[in-house]
Amino acid sequence: MERLLQTLMLMNCDKGGAPSVITLQMHRPQNALMHQKTHQTMLEAIPPILMRIIEDSIKEGLFHTPYPYESLEMIVAHVNTVFDDYSEKLTGKELLNRVNAFIFNLERLFGAAPGSFDSVAVLFHTGGGADE
Repeated sequence: MERLLQTLMLMNCDKGGAPSVITLQMHRPQNALMHQKTHQTMLEAIPPILMRIIEDSIKEGLFHTPYPYESLEMIVAHVNTVFDDYSEKLTGKELLNRVNAFIFNLERLFGAAPGSFDSVAVLFHTGGGADE
């Protein structure tokens, strides 16, 4: 679990609560094609990187899923859309609800014990939003 969380933390470009220069550029309308290609590249590249961690977690009995790779694809797609594309428009409460739903779904996708992914919340900026 710790390896997975550390890997996810390393992929978070926007440290310190402020969007990185890369993130700001990616969201400019004239860079829409680059943004789309980046999402596609992430969907193709990240699941194979994380697969070994998931396989180790299955061997250790932490995860119980017949679809580990597909679950990783869903997670990457979800994070790319929900948390990247419009999270800055969410209020603090809306973002917190999305993070809690994400954690809930992570546990179910991987067949993990309730509370296993609670520390994922630190990956997201839940201290405010567009209205707070």
